[in-house]
Parts: sequence; structure tokens; C-alpha cells
Amino acid sequence: MKYIISIVLMFFSNAYASQVVPIVWPFSPGSNQANAIRKVIENANASQSKYVFVFENKPGAGGSIAVNHVIQSSTPALLATTTSFFVRPRYYPNQSHDVNAIQPVVIMATNGPLVLMSTKMTSVEELKKKSSIRIGIIQGSITESLARTLQKNLNNDVVLVPYQGTINATSDMIGGHIDASIEFIKDALPFVEANRANIVGITGNSAVDKHKTFESQGIKDTTEIVNNYYIAASVKMSESLVKELYEILSIAAQQQNVVDFWKSDSAISTKRSYRETVEFWNNTKNYWK
Repeated sequence: MKYIISIVLMFFSNAYASQVVPIVWPFSPGSNQANAIRKVIENANASQSKYVFVFENKPGAGGSIAVNHVIQSSTPALLATTTSFFVRPRYYPNQSHDVNAIQPVVIMATNGPLVLMSTKMTSVEELKKKSSIRIGIIQGSITESLARTLQKNLNNDVVLVPYQGTINATSDMIGGHIDASIEFIKDALPFVEANRANIVGITGNSAVDKHKTFESQGIKDTTEIVNNYYIAASVKMSESLVKELYEILSIAAQQQNVVDFWKSDSAISTKRSYRETVEFWNNTKNYWK
């Protein structure tokens, strides 16, 4: 009996010793990116017992709700985010978060292209022929940046239609309620392969299979509109804790089961030192000012 009581006490002691750390994701919980983050969490929890990382979804305001939740948390909390973190303050400075209140922990992947999808158009040439185009976006996200770039490059009327997530916009595009949506490769391809939608163009420098870049079709300023994926923390978190979490999460993010998720989105998973992580973060922040 004493042995059983000791085992039970040891179990609760270990459970109590493990600190729960939420990793808050601002966008669709059903996306390929969200599933990649869940894999990072799974790997991190399997590698140690000091922390229990949990996935938490707080959508809205182009990511600002999640950002501010992490900033205001009285206990350690992390933010899983994308390039959109830097984009929103550019367009909505008075309805946004403070980018300087967040610091990087890990870069999970970089250079994930965006795609413009449509049931009505197959190329930029066809896009140019339309007098008016309604494009589904997430306000304040990198999807809005692509739509605004198209507005600048095209002579027709480009109308931005706000949605909470790309999946919602794509659903309405498939249903014919809008003309196009902006998506990510992994989430777009099932619709393309089922002949339910076409990829008009993709951002970045490289074509994906037969799908052409916007740049190769004459649309400028689209090579840098790519998604990078981060785990970050409030600047209130101590440097020692940030570096401790970096050691755990950087290893977790480099496991093959995570790399495969990013590869399916044509994003590049490359391990960076903590110093390189901070440098990359700061360079990206300066680019989107």
C-alpha cells in the first residue's frame, strides 16, 4: 500500500512540477500551418518534462488578439505567428499590436509562398481582363499585402473582401461569392487537383510545379511577399528563459515530421542559432516598417 501511495504522490509531484506553456496561434486551427505547430508541440513535450506546451487558438484582428493575449499573460506564454505579425501595423497602426513588445524564440520555417486562387481565371493575363475582381483576404495579414500589390499593378478595380481565415475565403471563392482568394500551397492544392479551382500565380522567386510566379507574369514586388513562421514571446520574458525555450523548441521544430509539413507548403525549414534568429527577426521587422 505504501508503495502505491508513493507512486501516486510521485505522479502528482511530477505533474505539478511541469509548467504549462500555451503556444497561441492567431489563424485557422485547421490549416497545414496549425498542424505543423501541433507537431512542434508534440515533439517538444516528448523531449522533456519541465514544460508542457499546449496549442491555443485565439483568432481575430489580423493576429492582434493573440499577440496582446501573450503580452498581457501573467504566466509564460508563447506566440506562434507569421510574417503577418509585422504586416498589420503597417496598414492599421491604430488598431494593432506593438511589434516591439514581442521577441523571437524560434524560426520554424521561411519563404512559404502565397497563391491567388480562382474558379474564373487561370493566369495573370485573364486577371487583367476583368474590370473588377473581389479578392478574399485576412485584414492586416500578408494576404492583404499581396492583394494591395495586385491593386497597385493592375488597371482594374480590385476589391478586398475581409475574412477571418483563408479557408473561409476559399470556401466562398469555390461557392462563387467572390472572384479569388489568397491561400497557401498545401491548403490550395486539393482544390486544384480536384479541378475545383485554379492557381493564377504564386509569390516568391520559384515556380511550384507548373504554377508560375507573379513576377514571371509581370507583377512586380511579389518576391518578398512570403510567409515566415515563428514562435515568439513577450519582451517581459527573461533572456535566460527565452534561450532555454529556444533550445527545446528549435530541436522540436527540426524533426522530420515537422520539416515534412513545411515542405508540403513549399516553406524552408532551416535551423538557426539564437543570435541568427534575433538577426533574422530584426531584419524582417525593419523590412515591413
